[in-house]
Amino acid sequence: MNARGLVFGLNCAIASILALFVAFSFELPNPSWAVLTVYITSQPMTQGGVWGKALYRVVGTVVALTAALIIIPNLIDAPELMILALAAWLGLCLYLSLLDRSPRSYAFMLSGYTGILVALPVITADPSTIFDTAIARTEEILCGVGAAALVHGLFSFHSARSALYAKLDQTLGDARTWVVGAITASALPEERLARRRLASDISELVNLAMVLRFEFPELHTRFGVLRSLEDRLVALLPLLSAVESRREALQELGPLNPDMAILARDLGAWVRTTSFSADTFESLMLRSAAIRPHVDDGASSKALLELSYVHRIALLAGAWRDCLELAHAMREPHRPIDARLLPMVEDHTPRKLHVDHGIAFWSALVGALAVGASAAFGFLLEWPPAINAMGLAAVFGSLFATFDDPTPLQERFLVWTLVVAIPLSAVYVFAILAAVNDFLELALCLFPLYALLGYFMSQPKFALQALSVLISSTTLIGLQPSYRPDFVTFATTVVAVIVGTVIALELTRFLRVMSPEFVARRLLRHGWSDLATMAHWPLRQTVGQFAMRMLDRLHLLMPRAARAVASYELSLSDVLRDLQIGFNLSELAAVAAQLPEARRSVRALDIYLAGYFNALAEGGAKSLGKPTANGIEIVTQHLLAMPPSEVRDRGVAAAVGLRENLMSLQRQVSAAEGSA
Repeated sequence: MNARGLVFGLNCAIASILALFVAFSFELPNPSWAVLTVYITSQPMTQGGVWGKALYRVVGTVVALTAALIIIPNLIDAPELMILALAAWLGLCLYLSLLDRSPRSYAFMLSGYTGILVALPVITADPSTIFDTAIARTEEILCGVGAAALVHGLFSFHSARSALYAKLDQTLGDARTWVVGAITASALPEERLARRRLASDISELVNLAMVLRFEFPELHTRFGVLRSLEDRLVALLPLLSAVESRREALQELGPLNPDMAILARDLGAWVRTTSFSADTFESLMLRSAAIRPHVDDGASSKALLELSYVHRIALLAGAWRDCLELAHAMREPHRPIDARLLPMVEDHTPRKLHVDHGIAFWSALVGALAVGASAAFGFLLEWPPAINAMGLAAVFGSLFATFDDPTPLQERFLVWTLVVAIPLSAVYVFAILAAVNDFLELALCLFPLYALLGYFMSQPKFALQALSVLISSTTLIGLQPSYRPDFVTFATTVVAVIVGTVIALELTRFLRVMSPEFVARRLLRHGWSDLATMAHWPLRQTVGQFAMRMLDRLHLLMPRAARAVASYELSLSDVLRDLQIGFNLSELAAVAAQLPEARRSVRALDIYLAGYFNALAEGGAKSLGKPTANGIEIVTQHLLAMPPSEVRDRGVAAAVGLRENLMSLQRQVSAAEGSA
C-alpha cells in the first residue's frame, strides 16, 4: 500500500469528519457539501495546494452566490428565462476557465456550476429562501475549506518548500544533461526527443509555485525570480537545437575547427559542475570571442556557419549561467540579484499561454446546452424533481471540458455511479445510518468510506473512479441534521443523477468530441499564425513570450500527435524549429533597430515570411521558392558589407540560422507535397 496515499486518505477522512462536526453543530442544512469541499480542495502531494485551491474555491463560491442572488430574484416569475440565464452563466464561467490555463481557472469553473447548485433548491420551492440558502451554502463550503486546510496543514506528507525544490532540482538536472549533450555533441537521439519534456517540466514548476505561494510566503517576493528562471529555461530549447544543427552542418563540410572543439569540450565540463564559477565562465566567453571568425562580404558558407555556431554556443552557455544564478536566488531569498538580471526579474508582463477561443467557446456552449436540456426534460415531463438533473449536468459538463474526447471518462464515471455509488449509498441510507444514534457512531461509520475514497483519489489509476463514487454517493446519502430515510426521495434523486449524467454524456458525444488530428492541426496553425505575427510585427512581443506559447503548444501537441493519423500539417510539425525561426526573426529585428542600413532588406524578408506563415496557418502553403532564399541572401550581404561589430555579427548569426531553419522547412514541405 502506498504510504503517501494512505496518509492522504486518512487526512481526508479526518478533515471530512471535522467538517461534518462543525456543520452539524451549527445545524447547517446540507453538511454533505462540506464533505465534497474537503475532497475537491485537497491535493495528494502538498500542503500548499490545499491552501491555494481553498482560496480559489472560496472566491469562486462567493462569485457564484452573487450571480445567483442577482439572477434568481429578478427572473423568479419566468422560470424558463431563469434557467436560460443560469445556463448562460455556466457557459460564460466555463469559457473563461478554459481560457485561463492556470490554477485560477478552478475559480471560474466553480463559479459556473456552483451558481446552478445554489439555485436548485429554490427553483421549485419558495424563492424567498434564496438568500438563506446562499448563506448556508457558503458556510458549508467554508467548513470544508477550513477543515481541509487545517488537517492537511498539520499532517501533510511533504511540505510545499520541499516539493517546489524537488521539482526545481529535477528540471535543472534534466536541463544540465541536455545542455552538456548539445555542447559536446554527445546526446543520443532518444535524449534529444526527451528534451521535449522540458515543456511539461516548466509548466508544472510554475503552476506548483502559483498554488504554493499561499504556504510559502517567500514566493510572493521571489515569484519574479521564478518567472525569470522560467524564461531562461524556455530559451534553452531553441539554443540547444541551434547549436546541434550548426555543428552538424559544419561537420558535413569537414572536421570541426580544433579551437571550437576544445571550447565546446571546456564549456561542457563547466556545465557539468554543480557549483557556479563566474571567473571560469568569463574566461570561456573571452575565448569564444577570440576564436569567432572575422567575416566580410566574401566569406564562405563555412565561415558564416562557424560564426553562427560560436555565437549560439556562447548564448547557450549564458542562458545556463542565468538559470544557475536564478536558481540560487530562489533557494536563498536574501541573496542579492545580479544587476544584469534585475530588469528581467522586475518585468511583470503577464505570461500568455496557448488559448483556442473557438474550442473554448464550443465546449462552454455544449456545457450550457446540457444544463438547458436537463431542465427541459423536467418541464416536458412535468416532473419537478427532475430539475435536480441540472446540477449533475453542470458538474459533469464542467469537470471534463478540458479533454478532447471526454466520453470515455464520462462513461466510466456513469458506470461506477451505477455499479458502486448507488448500491453503496442505498446500504448507508437504509441500513447503516438507520442504526446510528449520535455523531460518534456516524463518524465511525463514515470514516472507513472517506479514508478509502481519499486513498484511491491519490492514485492516478483510480482517481476518476474514486471521484465518481465520492460525488454520487455524497449526493445520494445527503447527510442532514435529522435522519429521514425516504425511498421515494432516494429513488427520485437516483433518477435525477442518471438523467443529468446521461444528457451531458450524449450531448458531449454528438457535439463535443474532437479527434487528435483536429486539435493537433489547430495547435500547429496557431503556432504558424504566431510566427506570421512575429515576422510582421517582431517588436510587438518579446521572444520570451513567443517561446513560452510555442513551448506550451509543444506540451499540448506531443500526446495528440502520437495518436493522430498522418496529415499534411503534421508532416511539417517541428515546434523546436519554429522556436528557432521566431528567435532568429527577433534577433534580426533587434539588429535592424540598431543598424538602419539593414532595415529595408530585413523588412522585405519579414513581409514575405509573414505572408508565407499566414498561408501555412490557413492550410494553403506552397513550397518556399527563390524569394525567401534571395531575401536572406540580401540581408546577409547587407550585414557583411558593414564594418565589423558585435551587432553586425549578431545579425549575421541570426540570418545564417534562419536560412538553415527555412531549408529544413523547405525539405519537409517538398516531402509532404511529394507524398500527397
